[in-house]
Amino acid sequence: MMLYKLLSRLDQQRFSSRVVSLIPQGPIGEKIQSLGINVSDLGMRPGMVTPAAFYGLANLLVSWKPAIIQTWMYHADLLGLFISRVIRMPKLIWTIRCSNVSFNRYRPLTGLIAKLCALLSAIPDAIVVNSRAGMSHHVHLGYTARRMHLIVNGFDVERFCPDLGARFSVRRELGLPEDAIIVGLVARWDSLKDHSTFVQAASLIAREYNNIYFLLIGKDITWEAAKLATLVRDTGFQDRMILLGERDDMPRVTAAFDIACS
Repeated sequence: MMLYKLLSRLDQQRFSSRVVSLIPQGPIGEKIQSLGINVSDLGMRPGMVTPAAFYGLANLLVSWKPAIIQTWMYHADLLGLFISRVIRMPKLIWTIRCSNVSFNRYRPLTGLIAKLCALLSAIPDAIVVNSRAGMSHHVHLGYTARRMHLIVNGFDVERFCPDLGARFSVRRELGLPEDAIIVGLVARWDSLKDHSTFVQAASLIAREYNNIYFLLIGKDITWEAAKLATLVRDTGFQDRMILLGERDDMPRVTAAFDIACS
């Protein structure tokens, strides 16, 4: 989404952008294409860099001749580094958008790639991070501090703003009282997002207050997600915890929150 926001605000008269997804593109790829920006995908399986993907990306870059390659997250950072050296692209920028990652929660290859990136991190022309915590964490991992530049996330406060109508309409949609207090968590189902702690904390509050409801939104945040559903049901407060999955009306939904958790 942050890539989409960045591309939506770039002056397309000055900057001609193209996007390559390592894995088959999903809804965000479609949103980027709606901006009139070319989106290609390499058809990789998550976490699996294949020779075909390597050569496919190299051929795309040779034909496009970009002035800058900006890669997003560890796998793309490493792949972009190797390819930019092979075909001698002029400028390479890595992008890191996380902090305090517990690599034991992911495939062993992910931790290995992150460590390899740390060893090679003096080579890119710049490394963009979106938080001071992320910068500190990756310097601790061995990333080259002098390459890092902090650019925090930006949000459109004309879209994400108080909206009394949305506040009430979301409550009506969910069948909640108009005076219900809503605590929201917007995050995909991923161990890094720590839904377990959120659900445990929510259950403690639910015992004390009857008018507080907990709204969870994001990819795979549904009752079909077995682990999450079990977490919620084990609290005994599943009627107070609402799993909405992915939404495309987030400004409206967040306007209904009284408290937003991260």
